[in-house]
Amino acid sequence: MIELVNVSLVYKNGIKALDKINLSIEKGEFIFLVGPTSSGKSSILRLIYRDIIPTEGEIYVENQEISELKNNQVPYLRRRLGIIFQDFKLLPHKNVYENVAYSLEVTGAKHYEIKRKTLRTLNLVGLSERYRLFPQELYGGEMQRTAIARALVNEPLILLADEPTGNLDPYSSWEIIKLLEKINQRGTTVIMATHDKDIVDYMKKRVIVMSGGLIIKDQIKGSYHISEVKSV
Repeated sequence: MIELVNVSLVYKNGIKALDKINLSIEKGEFIFLVGPTSSGKSSILRLIYRDIIPTEGEIYVENQEISELKNNQVPYLRRRLGIIFQDFKLLPHKNVYENVAYSLEVTGAKHYEIKRKTLRTLNLVGLSERYRLFPQELYGGEMQRTAIARALVNEPLILLADEPTGNLDPYSSWEIIKLLEKINQRGTTVIMATHDKDIVDYMKKRVIVMSGGLIIKDQIKGSYHISEVKSV
């Protein structure tokens, strides 16, 4: 489903973020990317959703080499992906329903389809009774669930989550992880970058450990052991 082949990434400031990365991710996997700050976790996610282009190498999403896409083709790639960020990135002037529906509106979906998919997705994330509230009226876990609903409403095959529990209290963090697990069990591939040791150790999913732009461990049912690695 996703494959990185000899991928290197050097930013304009000269920092080498990734060095000859090779990684294959199968449909339906739940993967944790772990490692110190600046180890390359977020860079991998940004490459997959074509926010940046590799300096060297090839990146395939569903057998399509995405670094060769023209700029006007990138939105079609992103409709097949769901993306969740640590800081939610909700539109403050739109309520919960409107934030989620907006992802469908920009694709030109019909009104009845927008309503049906939005309400169904809000029910999935447990916000059916909170849909009229605005972001400033929600607690952190509800804001992240709104962001997850927005990422899911287009029914993506792949969900990318960059530190989705980083701004949440422990209870809300576990709510989000259980929701992501539920989404994964429905067939969506989930790739999550995180520093949360307790979550990684509890879940026993595939764990990819990064350091200095390299993959140094790839464990099928892994745990969060990065004490021996250093960021660069």
